[in-house]
Amino acid sequence: MNKKNYRKVGSLEVKSGVLIVGDPAYLPEWDNNADVEFNTYPDRAGDYSYLGAAEAVLSPHGAGILGEGKAIALTARAKLGNRTYPVFAQYDDQGEIISITIDIVD
Repeated sequence: MNKKNYRKVGSLEVKSGVLIVGDPAYLPEWDNNADVEFNTYPDRAGDYSYLGAAEAVLSPHGAGILGEGKAIALTARAKLGNRTYPVFAQYDDQGEIISITIDIVD
């Protein structure tokens, strides 16, 4: 990663091999699927849920949209799996954030 105008802004802990990026305003709608047996669930592709995220990261792309755009699920299993990942922000010349990078390769 070219680190020009980048600054580390924090770290992200991953325990399930899955990263979720989304607006926290939707968190009350999240379904953790606590009452569903993982191996017997119906197709949950696209659901805003733990099983929807699992389906997304197990897809050929290793990622997918959840809840009609409420979040995106990305796999971390392809690179380093469960651990803490550094998070960087890139800034423009006025000091505004223009991109966020979660470095799963570092």
